[in-house]
Amino acid sequence: KGLKASAKVLNLDMTEKYSQQAQVDAVPDSSKRVLTIPVIQGLTPTYFVKLSLEDSAVKLVSSNFYWLSTKHETLNEAKSTWFYTATQDYADFKALSTLPAVELKASAGMKTRGGQDVARVAVENPSKNLAFFVRLKIQKGAGGEEVLPVLWEDNYFSLLPGEKKELTATVEAQNWQSAGPVLVVEGWNVAARSLPVTR
Repeated sequence: KGLKASAKVLNLDMTEKYSQQAQVDAVPDSSKRVLTIPVIQGLTPTYFVKLSLEDSAVKLVSSNFYWLSTKHETLNEAKSTWFYTATQDYADFKALSTLPAVELKASAGMKTRGGQDVARVAVENPSKNLAFFVRLKIQKGAGGEEVLPVLWEDNYFSLLPGEKKELTATVEAQNWQSAGPVLVVEGWNVAARSLPVTR
């Protein structure tokens, strides 16, 4: 009861081109059309859509981020087979390569619980630009091997200007004696940086 769905459409430079909110009640495992994004003029060739859903206590329940192109893909139906349809014309995402570089703020702490090491990570985008496709990893020491397998609460995400994200990573308990845990933050337009994880 009392969920709030939000949709934002943003140009490459983070100019907001459209925003809408709607109240919705939903039962588990259901789908419902809540709002429709109209045709929008003045979009950059690559643009973004952010969808979010909050509960009645304003707690984020779901968040989705899409990068889209004003140039639609067309399929080559004439050469279609029963298992494959070739793409004749591709969407244009070249503008992603022009995103300005972003430096993120980050911090991480780790605790051992029941044979597992759980890292709590906070990442913030203090810039006025999008931090696109951010990837986090934990490794043994600076320049060491990535610790795998790992269960991230979320990864490969994007942060809007001023946005902050807190999440956890869980790995089997490690022997950190020789090289302590290190968090690596990198992304499409985010220069890789490493910082120690406090224990």
